[in-house]
Amino acid sequence: MGKTKIPIVPTAVIFDFGIGDFLIRPDQQIGIPGLSECSKKVEEGSVGVGTGATVGKLFGIERAMKGGVGTSSIRGPNGLIVGALLW
Repeated sequence: MGKTKIPIVPTAVIFDFGIGDFLIRPDQQIGIPGLSECSKKVEEGSVGVGTGATVGKLFGIERAMKGGVGTSSIRGPNGLIVGALLW
């Protein structure tokens, strides 16, 4: 069996300012206290980057719907975990 090449995406961008208040930005005052609330559980839905996510804009923003963020992962037999973040 041949080797499978898996692309690694080191960064991604979401730019959906049509939903919510695009003037609200995270800053040090909300970031530092948030560190104490970090966990290994990843929230899904209309949270974090998913807050402003929209889908279905192929035929114009007026046809868009609210989106969100989701995750998926699988652990291989040797312990390697492969994960994906979707929005």
